[in-house]
Amino acid sequence: MANALDQKKFTCAICMEELPIDDVFEVEACGHQYCLPCMNEYLKDKITSQQTRNITCPGCKEVISQNQMLLILDGEVLQRFHELEFAFLD
Repeated sequence: MANALDQKKFTCAICMEELPIDDVFEVEACGHQYCLPCMNEYLKDKITSQQTRNITCPGCKEVISQNQMLLILDGEVLQRFHELEFAFLD
């Protein structure tokens, strides 16, 4: 018998898939929930287009904190984020 935690799911507001709650990225400012792959792709698109400041939730206009973004960014996207941030400071 599966316990209650194994059965908790959420629906990603981007891809509309029902996924385990462990795969959720919840925007702290507004509470909208997205799956990690969708949010990674969304953030990658924003950062690739050289936007690192005031990236907003895909579902509303609340700003996603940079600290929260840094929790899920990795590899080349994280490196590009840092490059753009340092360029912004110059």
